[in-house]
Formats: sequence, structure tokens, C-alpha cells
Amino acid sequence: MVIYADQVILGSIVMDYVILWSVSKLVDVKTSKWRLACAAIFGGLYSIAVFVPAFSSLLIIWIKIIVSIIIIFIAFFPLPAARMCFCLFFFYLVSFALGGSVIGMMYFFNEGGCLNSLSEAFPSLLDKYFGYALLVSLIIFWAGSRGTAALFKKRYSLHSFKIKLTIKVRDKNITIKGFLDSGNQLKEPVTGNPAIIVQYNAIKDILPGKLVNCMENNKYNNYDAIKLMEIVKDTTSEDRFTLIPFRSIGEDSGMLLGFRPDEVKLSQNNKVKSLARITVALYHKEMSPDNAYCALVHPDLMYSLAS
Repeated sequence: MVIYADQVILGSIVMDYVILWSVSKLVDVKTSKWRLACAAIFGGLYSIAVFVPAFSSLLIIWIKIIVSIIIIFIAFFPLPAARMCFCLFFFYLVSFALGGSVIGMMYFFNEGGCLNSLSEAFPSLLDKYFGYALLVSLIIFWAGSRGTAALFKKRYSLHSFKIKLTIKVRDKNITIKGFLDSGNQLKEPVTGNPAIIVQYNAIKDILPGKLVNCMENNKYNNYDAIKLMEIVKDTTSEDRFTLIPFRSIGEDSGMLLGFRPDEVKLSQNNKVKSLARITVALYHKEMSPDNAYCALVHPDLMYSLAS
């Protein structure tokens, strides 16, 4: 079997580029195509050492690790050390998976029956089926990497949108799970402050008893916020309540009953932000069938948490 150096280098460059591209998607690292290409070319040139006896000293494990690190640096630097290590880990993981896929495809394409000797059969398989096996494997990895990256990103996004809220009224505190909703543009009409939409039954323990009784007994069907506002006018918490118009929360338009707690704390990723002038809008239906969250947080409030 004759091995051509240009074919080896080209095949290695293509594989390295796909591997690095897959790493960038899986780890969600921003980089450029030319940096991926430069790193892949460097890896392709190193592959010559496999076939040139004079360069056999470059095949020891420590040199391979150093070369891998250089490839990652060319493709993704600068990144924090932990993130660079994460990229290196996925570089090896994808490399082994792609290499195994190519070998598996070569045996899959083989129609010669049982092979007596792996060492004798492999060069023949490499000569006959390497190109086809590489092409099919690259297509599979391209599709698989995109799908896996999208799944990781979706799960990460869902996690990053989850927020813990602690609502305080006088000496009572309630902690609930919230979710950042970019579609929540609800604001208290008088002050213009962003409003948090909260499921009524999640915070009923800090609401006036008279209001809770009306809600629990379903005295007013279809959640008539105007009538509920009349109920709270006769309580010591009257000045906390207001009416908030809305356009679409499972309905075309209407009013929500809002109240102003003493304090709302937002917590996420060890960051805590205390907010004093926030209106909480009461919503009488379940927001999440699996109770994953019971509050919808206005996106403007997340900017204050990030600052």
C-alpha cells in the first residue's frame, strides 16, 4: 500500500478542523474560522511524524499532549484556565470518538467477510475505504455536534433563566422559584416600575386574610381584579394594592391585582439583589404544570441583578 503525504495531511487537517469546530459548539466558545483552520493545519503538519521515521521522537505521549495544548491555544486563546482545560478535554473526547467512528465505518464498508489478521487487513481497509469512512463520519459528527450543542445550550439557558425570589411583607418572608420571561413587559402604571407576575397560591400566606378568603372561596369568578380591589380597601394593607392592566396572560386583556411588598430579593449564581419598589401582580392560574416555577420575572430586573 502506498501512502501519499499530501493525502495524510489533508485528511488530518479536515478531521482536526471538524474536531475543533465540534469543541467550539459543545463548549460554546466563540472563535473564528481562520483560527480553527490555523490550528487544524498545525495538527495536520504534526501528523507527518507518524509516517516519517526521522520524526518518531515526536510521537512520545508528552509531546502529543504539548501539541494538543498548542492546538487548543491557537484555536481558542484567550480563555480562563478552567475553560481551556474544558476545551482540551472535549478535544480528546471528540478526537477519540471521531477516530473510532472512521475505523468502524471502514469495517462497515468492507464486504470481504471475516478478516484473519487485523494487522494485515487494516492497511488494505485504509487504502480502500478511508475516504468514504472519513466523509460519512464527518457528516455524522457535523449533525451530531449541532444537535448536542443545541441540547446543551437549551438546558443551560433554562438553568440560567431560573431565579430564586424572596418576598417580604412586614415580618413574613416567602421564597419561591421564578423564571425570567422576556415576554413579561408588565409595569405598574403609576410608577412605571417593572412588575413580577406571581402565582397567587404561592404567596397567599403573606396576603391579607380577607383577600385570601375571597380567593379561596372563589367568590368572584374569573378573577375580577376590580372587585378584589374593593375587598382590600377595608384592610390595613389598602395602600399596598393597585390595579395593573395587561394585554395577554392567557386572555386578551384585563386587570391584575398588584401589591407592593416591603422587599423582594432576587438570587442567582450566588448573586443577591434587594429591591424595594417592586410591584407583585397576582395571577390565579398555574404557571408551570410541573411546578418548575411560580413567578415570571421582568427582564429589566435581571439587568439590575447583573450590575
